[in-house]
Amino acid sequence: MTHIYNVSLRSGVFPLEWKLAKAKPLYKKGDRYDIQNYRPISIISVFAKLLERFMFNRLIPFFYENKILTEAQNGFRKGKCVETAVQSFIEINQEALDKGVHSIGIFIDLTKAYDTFSHKVLLEKSSSYRIGGITNLWFKSYLTNRKQCIEINPYPANVENMVSS
Repeated sequence: MTHIYNVSLRSGVFPLEWKLAKAKPLYKKGDRYDIQNYRPISIISVFAKLLERFMFNRLIPFFYENKILTEAQNGFRKGKCVETAVQSFIEINQEALDKGVHSIGIFIDLTKAYDTFSHKVLLEKSSSYRIGGITNLWFKSYLTNRKQCIEINPYPANVENMVSS
């Protein structure tokens, strides 16, 4: 596997066989027969996930060394999460209140933002941060020619119990 990973990272080509994802509807809450109560999860090969992690581990030090991520960035950062983002928001508003300054918050629902984001723009942006050459080719390969299949189990395990009750 190490050889395959090294060839992928050196050549800028993500293995085609690992670009297949299995999408499964995951039940959240409410009526099990209402499609709105499910969210899709995408399951990919464990080998693909490891290769993604290797690339992630190569990029993060680059981002820190080149100060690409701002302190306001909470996602995908060690020691930061939703709670740290909320805490920062509260602190900023408390400081404004203490100073008698008006504070305005704008909240944007970015539902399905990744579904509409242009891969071309992402690759151009990464180039502007000096992530180019083979690494950029790897990301282009990673993002193109992806396929998915959908797995649906129309009869959950407890349907017989629900019908006979």
